[in-house]
Amino acid sequence: MSTGVLIFICIVGWFLYFIPSIVANDRRHNNKLSIFVLNLFLGWSFIGWVVALVWACSNNANKNDKLGKLGYFIFFIPFLLGICFYKGLAN
Repeated sequence: MSTGVLIFICIVGWFLYFIPSIVANDRRHNNKLSIFVLNLFLGWSFIGWVVALVWACSNNANKNDKLGKLGYFIFFIPFLLGICFYKGLAN
């Protein structure tokens, strides 16, 4: 399997895994950090992932949240560090 395909699969998997956290951030949920932590540690189990998604879809928005869409970068920092680490070991 080529490196490009592996990176694509990792990006898609990363996005799917963190859908509840992305939804909570997009809806400016008051408990988006708690949803992220739940998603991070229990998202691997289907039940934890569904609970995080349902919680993220609940109507508990903070309309004065200034972070907004910038929070998406939080999800990609560990992924980018992983690619840099892999490229460093591959050479």
